[in-house]
Amino acid sequence: MNRLAFTLADVAALDRFFAAARPNEAGAFFLVTEASTPNGLRLVARDPYFPPDTAWTETDRHRLVPSGQLISQVVSRAVAANAGLLIVHSHPDSRHPTGFSWVDDQALDALSRTLVDLIDGPFVAAVVGPKGWVARRYQGDAWESIERIAAAGRGIRILDPLPDPQAMDADLDDRQILALGDLNARLRSLDVAVVGVGGLGSPLAETLVRLGVRGLTIIDPDRLDTQSNLRRVFGAKSSQLAGHPYKVDVVAEHCDGIGLPTKIIAIPGDVRREDAFPHALDADVVFTATDSQSSRAVINAASYAFHLPVIDCGCRISRREPSGLAGLLSEVRFIAPGLPCLFCRRTLSPDAIRAEILPADERRALHKEGYVVGSDAPEPSAGALTVLGAGMMASSLLAYLSSESETLHGGYLLDALMEDIPRAASAERCTDGCLSMRGVGRGFQAPLGLLPR
Repeated sequence: MNRLAFTLADVAALDRFFAAARPNEAGAFFLVTEASTPNGLRLVARDPYFPPDTAWTETDRHRLVPSGQLISQVVSRAVAANAGLLIVHSHPDSRHPTGFSWVDDQALDALSRTLVDLIDGPFVAAVVGPKGWVARRYQGDAWESIERIAAAGRGIRILDPLPDPQAMDADLDDRQILALGDLNARLRSLDVAVVGVGGLGSPLAETLVRLGVRGLTIIDPDRLDTQSNLRRVFGAKSSQLAGHPYKVDVVAEHCDGIGLPTKIIAIPGDVRREDAFPHALDADVVFTATDSQSSRAVINAASYAFHLPVIDCGCRISRREPSGLAGLLSEVRFIAPGLPCLFCRRTLSPDAIRAEILPADERRALHKEGYVVGSDAPEPSAGALTVLGAGMMASSLLAYLSSESETLHGGYLLDALMEDIPRAASAERCTDGCLSMRGVGRGFQAPLGLLPR
């Protein structure tokens, strides 16, 4: 599947620009970066340019013709940025069909033949109609469709037309349709990825399958190799321990056995590495359920570089000696362009990340000498808390897909002991010079911190 991704801020600016031009058509241009994924392409739009009325030789309710000077100007911008080019225009008339008109086809075919040899990147066209967006990419001598168009920010906005709610399985979804309405149809069209399928990620994977997402990719390099996995990993059986299977295979088999139509892809790999990472780019939303800071740092960077919505969760148990619990904390954070990254929230530590990616022998030696802070010992965990975290993550997906997402915070914290939670000051935005913000919309040109295969 080919995907086209925007920031919510850019789409909101485009909406205002188109509204000001009504009842006439209007058009704008974006720079585009593309990345190959295992199942298609991810095209990332950035740096919009909204031309003045004088830049078009013809504008009316049904026609929009750019001047030669305008085309030269936007091509120069793309070449200077080593990027491709997207032209998006409006169909404001409610009688317009969804998609490109015959006039659009003729004009874009002529324009594509001119631009293909001038820009060092893809040429993409999109049209915004009464029922949503339609987009396509010029490849070779023909156009190929872009099936998913979405924007990320303080929420998730899917821009391609809503699937027909009548096509849903009414018997299977009846209670959920009562709760979600048309949002259920959108949920059923989503592809999601879960990074880490241990105590937090495995119940999350099952919950997402039962919610009815279209596709679920689970990514984790670890194997089922200790007795404690039986307490935490959904689907794990004691009979499996001797074979040391990959956790993703155990969880995928368990979720497949439910018998629901979600397509499940199991990737027994490390998301920090170049071979496993692109699988995350095939998702509409990525959930990070890993206890590795370095893998979360990679997904954090990808959120900004690829306009990829991320829902991150951390669970922590604190004790009051000798025998009491002091806290059962679960915190969910939403990561996307326009919201502070995990570094600016002080959730991730550069020192801890550097230590994690050291070879094991070197890390142990440096830890003994006092140069590495922290321990290789496992963190305290209990299945009841990680199931709570999984439920919070899945509920956050519904919240951020809803029309209320603009009113939501970038995350929330819950203590299962029901005690007052001391709140540290939370960053409102990324700091000046933030590495995540410098990579917004730049795809693989951004610093992602990936490790070799």
